[in-house]
Amino acid sequence: MALKTGRGIPLGKLACVAGGAFVVATAAFSTLLVLGLSLTWLLVCVSAAYLGISLFAMLQLLALPSRRVPPVPADSGLSATVIIAAYLPNEQHIIVETVMHMLTRVARPRAGFEVILAYNTPRPLPVEQTLKEIETRFPEFRAVRVPHSRSKAANLNAVLNQAHGQIVALFDADHLPAADCLLRGARHIALGHDCVQGRCVVRNTAESAGAAIVAMEFDAMYAVGHASWARATGLGLFCGTNAVWRASSLRKLRFDPYMQTEDIDASVRAWLCGMRITYDTAMQSTELATATLTAFWHQRVRWARGWLEVTLRQQLDVLRADMPLARRASLTFLLGVRELNAWLSLSLFPLLAAYGLTGTYDAGPIQWFFWVSFAATQLAGPLHTFAAWRRRGVKLGAWSWLGYGLLAPLYTLLKTAISIVAAWDVFAGKRMAWVVTPRSAPAGSHTGAARPTAPAGFAITPDSAGSARRLTGTVRSRIRTGRLLATPDAPPSPDVLVPQVR
Repeated sequence: MALKTGRGIPLGKLACVAGGAFVVATAAFSTLLVLGLSLTWLLVCVSAAYLGISLFAMLQLLALPSRRVPPVPADSGLSATVIIAAYLPNEQHIIVETVMHMLTRVARPRAGFEVILAYNTPRPLPVEQTLKEIETRFPEFRAVRVPHSRSKAANLNAVLNQAHGQIVALFDADHLPAADCLLRGARHIALGHDCVQGRCVVRNTAESAGAAIVAMEFDAMYAVGHASWARATGLGLFCGTNAVWRASSLRKLRFDPYMQTEDIDASVRAWLCGMRITYDTAMQSTELATATLTAFWHQRVRWARGWLEVTLRQQLDVLRADMPLARRASLTFLLGVRELNAWLSLSLFPLLAAYGLTGTYDAGPIQWFFWVSFAATQLAGPLHTFAAWRRRGVKLGAWSWLGYGLLAPLYTLLKTAISIVAAWDVFAGKRMAWVVTPRSAPAGSHTGAARPTAPAGFAITPDSAGSARRLTGTVRSRIRTGRLLATPDAPPSPDVLVPQVR
């Protein structure tokens, strides 16, 4: 899988795929109507899809956990390894801040603590010298360059066997977790879970309007969507970062470097293998959102393609899995029904166009069903947004949230169109290069980010704050005179764990 930087939004491709699909579908529907065939059944299916998704969004609100933040639990006695995955040419300007945050701001379990930076780079970088200096000051830190890696999954697999902690916390290079994240995550592992996913909050909301929109989307997704889904189904979703795993379970599972969304693939394989994943909204970490439309486009195309790849690979295994019917139905809704809904929801527009061109609108007695589903769709978005606003993690005004709620249907339509483009690429057999998400250190990136002190039961090294200040002062000079950091080659990764389905 090749790595590259996106050069812009392929508007021609978007117009051809979306416009072509609209024209072809409209022509086909019009032909059927002219021939005297009724498409009422299709209108019923489309309306049912809209109504089903809307009702699901509303039912999520009933399953929301309390907004009360539980107290920080006591030390669980489990040692911890923090693994940061990075592609340094893209994240060289933020990685030192992230590493120093992990070493000086995150409270440490008394049983043991270490931080491993697993990174790949096609060429030597000056920042590697700074990382070597951090290794000298902090013996618990290791920077491991993974040779021949072309993905985040390969970076993680390369260092899993080098992790000494009983729990492994995974973070992307732009994440700055709260001080109590390890303590909260360890509690769930001690209670028998294999993984706990935390809440991600965007901190660069002032960088652009797009970043602010993504911040509100993430609040709705993590504080409402993931929280209610995990509570209602018992199936927490691992989202790739700000997650704590039982080390033994993660070593068995590993990550597939050939999947666009290795986190979703790992989640489904974990569920099929009987592993338990939970969700904790109090375990928070801040991150950087995509600030440009181009970055947003490439990121969401990769996400959409990754979800489709996981669905095509795992859906039949889910249906044949030895698990309760309700759980199989929930997974089918998350995978197959989710993908099918994108096509059904967009088919409404060519269907209405065909009715208008032929003048043969024949909804008849089921017209009320269409309008009920339409009204439910318009109501679900604002209600979902209101619930997210009450649990918001970003400091944005009420007018911003009001605008987001009103424009939510259009935003959803954009993401649905992106999923159609991604599906076209998959079915056309196009190989996709991994387009990295641009990272920078914007001014005011810490706006709204909490800097909590160490909770009870954890300890921070006495000299860590002073070391952080000294290293921060040397970054500008050291970054100009670096040399390649030599680290031992990581051991070869065994095959990922594939569930045996009868």
